Amino acid sequence: MALLSLLHELSRRKELELAVGHFDHRLRESSSVDKRRVEVMASGLGIPFYSGEGDIRARAHARGETIEEAARKLRYRFLFELAERIDANLVATGHTSDDQIETVMMRILRGTGVRGLSGIPAKNGKLIRPILGMTHERAVKYCREHHIAHVEDPTNRDRRFTRNWIRHELLPAIRTNFPNVGDNILRLSRNSADALRRIRKLTTPILDKHLSLEPGGEWILDLKPVRRLDAESRYVLFGDALVDRIGCDPDFSRLHFEKLSGLSGASAGSGRKLSLPGVAVRREYDTLVFKTVSGRTAASPAPSEPSALTVPGRCTYGDARIRAAVVTAKKYESGMYRSVEPPLFESNSNRTKGVAYFALEAIEPPLVIRGPKPGDRMRPFGIDGHKKLSDIFSDKKIPIRRRQKVIVISDQKEILWLVGVATSESTRISASSKNILKITVIPE
Repeated sequence: MALLSLLHELSRRKELELAVGHFDHRLRESSSVDKRRVEVMASGLGIPFYSGEGDIRARAHARGETIEEAARKLRYRFLFELAERIDANLVATGHTSDDQIETVMMRILRGTGVRGLSGIPAKNGKLIRPILGMTHERAVKYCREHHIAHVEDPTNRDRRFTRNWIRHELLPAIRTNFPNVGDNILRLSRNSADALRRIRKLTTPILDKHLSLEPGGEWILDLKPVRRLDAESRYVLFGDALVDRIGCDPDFSRLHFEKLSGLSGASAGSGRKLSLPGVAVRREYDTLVFKTVSGRTAASPAPSEPSALTVPGRCTYGDARIRAAVVTAKKYESGMYRSVEPPLFESNSNRTKGVAYFALEAIEPPLVIRGPKPGDRMRPFGIDGHKKLSDIFSDKKIPIRRRQKVIVISDQKEILWLVGVATSESTRISASSKNILKITVIPE
């Protein structure tokens, strides 16, 4: 209520347009009375009022969350969805310096690093906390001085909640011997925030360049630049990736980040997995793959139907355009009589043409364009025998998530080309080859 009054006063001098969002947690019988009190004040100030509610206890029970966690998640979801709906640029909450002290203390008890010690940021994206520098006592005094109706939430005295225990028992006990503990914690928080800003000058560019969202809803982090960071910088990077980029709730301790750092190390093998609050992580060669456990993600595209390709001819497969052409060997310069393996297509934005060459006399057209199938085998270029595609993928360190996206091109006998991965020894171009089949794959 203090925040609302202060922002209203500010809006009279600045070009601010306000709206009030009130979320009823339904944790006590009088909550509807509180909602009405806020609605009346908003109406008196001429500010639009919006409300929402949620069954906190039901969510906490269903998802194994604490009451505090469930309340926070539903509250913020309501606020940000409301901001999106009414086209609001910012969401302001009334956190005070007492909230900051309690948050930092709670993180110290659970185990934390510089990211946790920095506490609650005054601004984080669209979320701002304008009175974070004001004490709770000062906010109450302001309401009394300006005759603003306000409520001291009785659930804030329930010491079964960790924050309330810290507020009413732990901090008062510490203050008996260290009366300035609150100021000292705030100073520690500010110093940690300064250190965090310096670390993020290194970590933010890495996340911008090397963390990407796949169409199936998985987030991929390239580990090569991450390994150059010191331990604390890695923990900051992982925390920012999980909370700010991937959108997980910030229920992570120092131990979680240590385990994540271990999974990203050079000695960790591909295929290892780690379960963190709200997200599953697995190692795939030099990447970490993050998959949120709950929430909506983009559906994986259905496999494309096989396509037939005449020689010469053109066809499409999924989003790729494929062309087959016949050229004479005489048109090639000396030294070109060999199969050529193009680079692996890393993303749909890569417009580089994939090209491979084959001895036409060794091929039985028409060609078939399809995806990999269980039990597929081919004879890779330079190898005497046949190998399973799964073994070829492993040898080439092709991540599991990409294997079904690789295009297979075969004739009526065998696989000619695992596009971007390997060509066939059986269709090797030799000095006696008179005609050469050129296949071009252009991903959209």
